[in-house]
Amino acid sequence: MFDPSFFMYYEDIDLSIRLRKMGYRLVFEPNSIVFHSHSTSSKEWSPFFRFHVEKGRLLLLLKHYPIQVFFQELSSYTFMTLVLAAKLIRYKMRNYWELADETSLLFHSKKNVVVFITKELIKALTTPNVFKSLLINTFHNRIYKEAL
Repeated sequence: MFDPSFFMYYEDIDLSIRLRKMGYRLVFEPNSIVFHSHSTSSKEWSPFFRFHVEKGRLLLLLKHYPIQVFFQELSSYTFMTLVLAAKLIRYKMRNYWELADETSLLFHSKKNVVVFITKELIKALTTPNVFKSLLINTFHNRIYKEAL
């Protein structure tokens, strides 16, 4: 009953068009209840989803509409794909620039901390009283820890 060319998406529309072409009348029943689980076969907007939605749409147009409509939609799809690709590239590049800026800031702040610690250490080692108190504090801390 379903055309196997439509792996998923648009298979219901294809079936409806074929039934109408065979003379069947399709009607709407307002009291019917239909349960539909959205995105259970594929994750919405995943590459798999987008591929099969567009494949189904273009296949439906090619199968049931004049060839001009198919090429018009195909060119529109191609143009939109290029626009989306350009936006994605711009978005990715912005992320990379922001990452480079943050990494640069992080590197500079770490570098500043290292420079500060090095200067303080040199100052402590070259100032006799500071060096002496540093040695005494280190000695007292070691003695205190050993006593515990």
